[in-house]
Order: sequence, then structure tokens, then C-alpha cells
Amino acid sequence: MAFDYDYTGNPALLDRRKVAFFASRVVSPAVEEQAMRWAKACCATDRVVISGFQSPLEKSVFELLLKARHPVIWALGRALYRRYPPAVEEALAEQRILIFAVRNARRTG
Repeated sequence: MAFDYDYTGNPALLDRRKVAFFASRVVSPAVEEQAMRWAKACCATDRVVISGFQSPLEKSVFELLLKARHPVIWALGRALYRRYPPAVEEALAEQRILIFAVRNARRTG
């Protein structure tokens, strides 16, 4: 099945080396600390971090990466937003982010 998708941002990020980050909604403080150290270490690499950035820990990592001006790919489980927070708008303007959403995927509950 071919997917139809919408995107905004820099599609050239898809051609770079990537690493995915996924986290459960509930994690221990030790895991959270380890993940944040990992995210800081990623900022010293050329890899693009891809995630849905939905869970609380994923959101924290997203904020850290945006503040560090590290490139990210944000895979939305919904339609594209009409407006984005200022940090995301800045990343869009600087071509440090790709945001994409699949249009014809079935959502499961």
C-alpha cells in the first residue's frame, strides 16, 4: 500500500543518517536522565533524530534538540498543524526540521 503524505520543512533531511527515538509514556527518573544524556550526545553527531515526539519524555528530548539547533524529523500521527510553536517555526525557517503526516493511514485505538 502506498501512503499519501503531507510535509513541511526540509525533505533533504531524509537523505541524512537517522536515529529513531521512542519512549513509553511512563518511565523511571533514571531512564529519563539516561535518555536526556543520550539526546545531548546526539547533538554532537551528524545524525537526524526522528520520532513522533508524543510521550512526555519524547517531548523533553524534542525541546532539547530544538534548543540545541539539532536537525529532527517529526512524524505526526495526525494531519499537519496549521500553526507551530515559535521554536518549531524557527527550525522550519532554518531548514532544521521536517514535519510529515501520512494522510491515508488507518488510526487504531
